[in-house]
Amino acid sequence: MFKKTYKNIPILDLCGHTADSLKKIRRIKNVAVLIIPKERSAEWTAAYTDIGTENVARIIELDKGQKYRIINGSAILTDEETNDGEIFIVNGSCILETRENVPELYVNGMLIKRKNARCKLISLNGQPIEIADDAVLKTYPVEAVIDRDTIKNLPEKTALIAGVEIKLKSDITETELLAKKIKFYAGVSIECPKGIYGYVNANSQVGVDIQVSDE
Repeated sequence: MFKKTYKNIPILDLCGHTADSLKKIRRIKNVAVLIIPKERSAEWTAAYTDIGTENVARIIELDKGQKYRIINGSAILTDEETNDGEIFIVNGSCILETRENVPELYVNGMLIKRKNARCKLISLNGQPIEIADDAVLKTYPVEAVIDRDTIKNLPEKTALIAGVEIKLKSDITETELLAKKIKFYAGVSIECPKGIYGYVNANSQVGVDIQVSDE
């Protein structure tokens, strides 16, 4: 009997497979996420066990009827965007603002969570950030280049978030940052002038480092 090999794919969902259809799979290789049912018959389990697996990064077990979503990039999860118990697999930055619903999260990247936001965090491969409930979010998917005019036009208590890097220009003063109570969060790094390094260092969170620019 000819058997299939599944390889080099981001996600493979086996929940719809029967024991007979699993017997037609020879191998699963280089799969980022493998999804299987939590409730399994002995026959299904035996057929699944016979499949050779290699380089499967993550296995997720789904309850019957449980839904999941995969998001690559930036995700903002609110009660309107989620269902209670729904699974989210996020590759990138995840901003969590849920109040009632409790989604299950698998995050490969940066998790930005309101202090009282609700979730069931299953896996986090990256940086956790908790922000105040009254903070105003300003997000940039990759890089943020911020000058004095930008700071002047931001509301107080802004949490400025970039997926990779924040670059702060030399015309920004510490006095302006103190007045606005700005906080900075970057997935990798922040670059700033020496004159505001102390403020930035005390009011930021980064994945790697804070660098002093030449400006």
